[in-house]
Amino acid sequence: RDYVARNPLGLVIALDAGLCTRFSRVDNGTLRWVELDPPHLAEFKCAHRLGHASDRHAVARCCSIACTGWMDCLRGAGDVPTLLIAEGALARQPPEVVDAFLTRASLRLAPGTELILDHEAPPLRIPPRSRACLELPSLDGSVARYPRLRPFCEGDASTALGRALRDASRVPRLYQDGGAPPVLHLRFA
Repeated sequence: RDYVARNPLGLVIALDAGLCTRFSRVDNGTLRWVELDPPHLAEFKCAHRLGHASDRHAVARCCSIACTGWMDCLRGAGDVPTLLIAEGALARQPPEVVDAFLTRASLRLAPGTELILDHEAPPLRIPPRSRACLELPSLDGSVARYPRLRPFCEGDASTALGRALRDASRVPRLYQDGGAPPVLHLRFA
């Protein structure tokens, strides 16, 4: 909702959104929303008219999280404020898939594009230093760094955002330790 308040004419792209109803809950009458889902789910949603209450809400087929065609299309969006939501889309992916996604996104997406994501293990992190970039530690001890991805808020990841999402969601009950993966709110520099 914070993004919609700051960017009422913005564009939101939800990766692997599934049966999410977020658009209907945050729509302000001008927001544009695209859900990129695997072909079988996109076809199901279209066949059952799920998410087609507005011409500003589209469901598109995407072969996988590794697909970059949609990223290339965003180049034509110009300076339209854009938010990518990748909650769950990357959460249980292996580090090499997350690394490939973040590398491709860093090469293609415009400065100012925002990204909300979570990841379980190893956890994504932002070192506690001024203007630090996103890091993805690997199991072998190496660390991939993404210099264009910076925390949206000063300091570490947006703890207020993570808390709000966890409070609004029943998902933490599904985790053995009762806590969901950390949620990061980032911006491409």
